[in-house]
Amino acid sequence: MTTGTIPKTQPTTYTRRDKFNKPLSTIKVFEPLPAPPNKDVLQATHKATIDILDPTGERRKMFDRNNRDRIRPGAVLMVESYNQLPNKRNTSTFAGQLMAICRKGPDTSFRLRNHVLRTGVEIRYSLYSPAIKEIRVLAHRTHKKARRAKLFYLRQPRYATKLVDKLVKQDREAKEQAILTEKRKAAMARHGH
Repeated sequence: MTTGTIPKTQPTTYTRRDKFNKPLSTIKVFEPLPAPPNKDVLQATHKATIDILDPTGERRKMFDRNNRDRIRPGAVLMVESYNQLPNKRNTSTFAGQLMAICRKGPDTSFRLRNHVLRTGVEIRYSLYSPAIKEIRVLAHRTHKKARRAKLFYLRQPRYATKLVDKLVKQDREAKEQAILTEKRKAAMARHGH
């Protein structure tokens, strides 16, 4: 963002007088400041903040309204986040169905819901938080099409499904299979086969 320079002008003085025209006080009056170069300063500030928090633009693209392949409510996401931010060793994962997206510039957030030990758990994540390590999409749609932007009806007991657990299990198995395949290739390369 560029800022304009303030013109150096001499202030004019204004003298306040009483009803007998005696001077009470003098006030310095300065020229008004020039208008900012960008009309929408708040939007420019939001864009600059998001550019700092998401330099690759990956998260912005995931939830952008103008992106055809964006994540929509009803998708199943897995979020890996840091437990303690200064030391990025310990991470925790939470997978759930996307209930709602709240778009507010740098304060954009999303809410996931899952059932843990037969108890409904909802977690709200800030999209541009540095505590989030990774966001993965396990399934784009869990049913035909979500007809609403906010799926708060998922809180009702009849919508409790085990779909998220199945998708997490499949993802974990696929990861383990990829690691085993990589190890086999490395072993074959060492032995010269």
